[in-house]
Amino acid sequence: MREMLDGRYDDIKSGRVKPIDGEEFFESLRRREEELLKHRAPQ
Repeated sequence: MREMLDGRYDDIKSGRVKPIDGEEFFESLRRREEELLKHRAPQ
């Protein structure tokens, strides 16, 4: 577990990956879920 976390930290520090904002992620997830539910017509 420690090696994985160290690797992730190194990736972020080097700029290979960019961190995402948690609040922004969950908001986009909520919007996608709402869209899916809208397209599902109740039968």
